[in-house]
Amino acid sequence: MIEKIKQIIYSRGFALFMTVSVLLGVVVGSDALSIVGYAKQLRLFWMLAGVFLFIPLLVFSALRWQVMVSPWFQFSFFKSLQHTLAASSLNLIVPSKLGDLGKAGFLKSVNPSSDSKSNNRSTTLYDTAALVVLEKILDLSALLFLCALGAFGTGKMLLGVGLSVVLSFMGFLLLDGCRATKDLCLDPKQVTGSLGVRERIFQLLDRIRSPLRQWKEWTCGFFLGSLLMWVMHLMQIGFFFWACGVTVSVMDVASYVPLAIIAGLVPITIAGIGVRDSALVVLFLDHGPAAQIALVGMLTSLRYLIPGLLGLPFLYQSLRRQGDRDQKQKGGQLRIDEHHEKRLPKIKAVSESVSC
Repeated sequence: MIEKIKQIIYSRGFALFMTVSVLLGVVVGSDALSIVGYAKQLRLFWMLAGVFLFIPLLVFSALRWQVMVSPWFQFSFFKSLQHTLAASSLNLIVPSKLGDLGKAGFLKSVNPSSDSKSNNRSTTLYDTAALVVLEKILDLSALLFLCALGAFGTGKMLLGVGLSVVLSFMGFLLLDGCRATKDLCLDPKQVTGSLGVRERIFQLLDRIRSPLRQWKEWTCGFFLGSLLMWVMHLMQIGFFFWACGVTVSVMDVASYVPLAIIAGLVPITIAGIGVRDSALVVLFLDHGPAAQIALVGMLTSLRYLIPGLLGLPFLYQSLRRQGDRDQKQKGGQLRIDEHHEKRLPKIKAVSESVSC
């Protein structure tokens, strides 16, 4: 596992080059000296208010993950916080927030709940990955919902209607999954032969549907939780705007910032740094100088850097434990093979005597 992470880090050399290049382009294009000047004039109160919001955001995110997986896995809040922070560290390495899928792998070290053990079908990597994907779907739905409200509030009717159509489709899929009365997932033990790409995609889609059948009315609660989290996220970014002296309304933040966040998911740079800054400069150019908005973008990147750095010890610990488990499994398999090799001459001798 550690070797795989190292390979990913080495392969991200191009992304590191693009991150530095795009960020330098933003800084130079916005006038680096002006950015430094605005940084010296930061309003400390709003800056500290934005940094303080890291605490409730991390706590709420870890608590939500703990509750979401509780029908299948039982673990402490601190363990959930470790998973959340470790996934944030992975997001600094892999593109497009795919590091959150690391939480699916971390669940391998957690004992299944009693209800999950009593289930006839064992919990697989498809199930844990589906939980993460479903969490991201709820997050995206909540973010688009706030963006639609901001679009209607600022008179961008076309954007608001388009987002409403997308939200209606996503809501229908979630509701259909909650009303499902049958689990269509295939048990890997029942599958004969290898699965193709198409079959694997349908397998994952069925796994995503399965938690909804378990949650039912809890799905609405999880969506409201995602909505509350994104309200705090947008509030934090709004505080960063005010800390830099940029006057923006609540509706402006709700309508423009989600678009910049989505733009940051484009897998060009590390953690979207540079791309998200450029999007903010373009979207908020009417609200202040480019250098001032660029500084806001740099502060916004702290939302990814601070949790990622805090999670490095937990990521190292998780990878080390996974490596130890892999070594034990290999050692156990090696001992079994040695035992079979020792017994092989005896088996051959008995078979020869019987044949005679």
